[in-house]
Amino acid sequence: MKLDWENIENLSDNEISYLLYLENKSIYQISKIRNLGEDIVKLHIYKIKKDLLLSETKIADINILSEYLSLSKPEREQYLECIDKENEKCLLDEFSKTMMDIDNIEDLMVIIWTIGELKTNSFNDKLKFYASHPHGNIRRMTYSAMGKIGSMEFLPYLSNGMKDIKPQVKQYAIIAFGKIADKEYIYKLNEIYTNKNEKEYVRRAAKQSIELILDRINNER
Repeated sequence: MKLDWENIENLSDNEISYLLYLENKSIYQISKIRNLGEDIVKLHIYKIKKDLLLSETKIADINILSEYLSLSKPEREQYLECIDKENEKCLLDEFSKTMMDIDNIEDLMVIIWTIGELKTNSFNDKLKFYASHPHGNIRRMTYSAMGKIGSMEFLPYLSNGMKDIKPQVKQYAIIAFGKIADKEYIYKLNEIYTNKNEKEYVRRAAKQSIELILDRINNER
């Protein structure tokens, strides 16, 4: 999809709003220029972004990774709901090629979150690497992704995560651990649950993970 002002007579409302957006106009400015509500302008921009991402010709026309990273979280969630296998493979290929070179924490968090949402196991080794990342939010997102993927090979990394110095990171590791571990690991969670020095939400996560494991065992009988 190629958009420019030379073809303005044939542009849709969505495309006009998007071209203004590409000129670094704010949502508020576009709404004033076009005499439209801000919610309508946001919808215009979202629809064009989605069309660009899902277009069969997107590889020639746009950088799928940069476009994906520019989406808001609700937009990303909607995009992943409708993505087909071909476009999913293209996106994951971009992750694989660029992930280790990305320094921006927010972008890296989005990529790790997406890997978890897609439940792909082709990034397991990279997730193991990021489990020891110096930034707490990267570790937190990594543990969350591990829990969604559900591979037993993540257990040692999640076990280490349950000793993280940051309580919120520890909480995410505990929740993910409960999704994967079996009965023989309950003692690790119980040590956290019975530790009065832990944050209340950390202890609560341990209790919930114990219950999750026990429920899973009961359902397998």
